[in-house]
Amino acid sequence: HDIWTLYELSWLNSKGLPQVAVGEVYIPATSANLIESKSFKLYLNSYNQTRFASWEEVAERLTQDLSACAGEKVLVEVNPVGHYTNQPIVTMEGECIDDQDIEINSYDFDADLLAGAAGEDQVEEVLHSHLLKSNCLITNQPDWGSVE
Repeated sequence: HDIWTLYELSWLNSKGLPQVAVGEVYIPATSANLIESKSFKLYLNSYNQTRFASWEEVAERLTQDLSACAGEKVLVEVNPVGHYTNQPIVTMEGECIDDQDIEINSYDFDADLLAGAAGEDQVEEVLHSHLLKSNCLITNQPDWGSVE
């Protein structure tokens, strides 16, 4: 097998909330075609602003598309970042805020969204998110991160 780990797999849920996952793709060594890494990355980046109804739908679409490209059945797993808790790259402190049931309609830079965000009452809490995404101002390629 040719095994790919997709550390920067992201899409939008049906309400527009970014979803982030780690994908694992197993391409049989006997497949008729190779999947070139830059093309694969560009394909995965096409998911960034695409809405899917479920994580299963993402895995099914990946399986269908990659199997067609490879010329043989490809196995795809899509796992939440928390699935790798016992294999951490880094452990984040505090509460993860990624699973909120909220709707998002704006993805452009807008400083007005922060207006009034800081009230007089100060709260001390530790939160983290794996949904940080910025685009390179030159190439427009996405960069992903976690923030605490």
